[in-house]
Amino acid sequence: MKRLTIIPALATALITALATTSLSAIELQGRYDVTEKLPAGYDRPIEKRGRVEEIVYATHGGEKNAFVYLPYGYDEGDAPYPFFYLMHGGGEDQTCYFVKDGSSPLSNILDRLIDEGKLAPIIVVAPSFYPKERDSVGFAELDALTRSFPEELTRDLMPVVEKKYRSFAGDASDVLLKATRDKRGFGGFSMGAETTWNVFLQKQDYFRYFVPISGDSWIIETRGGLTASDKTAEKLAESIAASGHKPDDFVICAITGRLDIAFEPMNALIEAMIKRDEFRVGENLFYGLKADGKHWHGDVRIYLRAVLPKIWPGRSEAE
Repeated sequence: MKRLTIIPALATALITALATTSLSAIELQGRYDVTEKLPAGYDRPIEKRGRVEEIVYATHGGEKNAFVYLPYGYDEGDAPYPFFYLMHGGGEDQTCYFVKDGSSPLSNILDRLIDEGKLAPIIVVAPSFYPKERDSVGFAELDALTRSFPEELTRDLMPVVEKKYRSFAGDASDVLLKATRDKRGFGGFSMGAETTWNVFLQKQDYFRYFVPISGDSWIIETRGGLTASDKTAEKLAESIAASGHKPDDFVICAITGRLDIAFEPMNALIEAMIKRDEFRVGENLFYGLKADGKHWHGDVRIYLRAVLPKIWPGRSEAE
């Protein structure tokens, strides 16, 4: 299977990938079934562990922090790494993914995937859409926070974190960040998925890969994936041309569970997207479903274990 960096090869590569270990490619109107379980002990620490650091950056609203997962061997050599930005859900923070100076189930899974050669070494950044003082933030404010975060992401966070750590963007100037969009993805769970859709709407210049997990887009209205699915899909489609890009310039790997509270709105949105020419199943749009998947991080970790090696395959996956 070839590395997924060039879109003309993407359809063959990713469809082949979906038929391998992590995912079974049972295609039904653009859907495939996620059938693999997390092996016993897979989220436990191993000897060759990466590490998690904290980075502080300035925003217009004050200082904020993000956690940064660095793969095992990062300190050896000077090679650049792909970056994946991963957003938490509503009422959560970065600790649902990582623990500063320690291990977590997700960091342990990443360590194993890299050690087994299934996932290329990547840097994962876990930020937050919440302000530093978040006690007064209620549900009504979440939509506005996820809509404003993409600007903070590219203006404040990315130039700091991709300059400090070895990215393909070098000194992380805006020009280089845009020029290296092929080496970067953004994903998130629940309200983090809504953030992902907003990053797609606003910042395609900086990202090729998008991984919304169990969440629809609220660009039209709350739960608009269900109540205004066609209009929401239209808005997403319009953003492609508005950003100066084409359908060959991005890949969306959406994923959820059939027992997830977000299944209905996300499923309705994906089905509306499939009807449009801009979104091409098996080329730039992939939709995974787990039959017993629910709205919790145990399934999120299974989804990330399945999807990330298909975007950034390691040595064994690329052979």
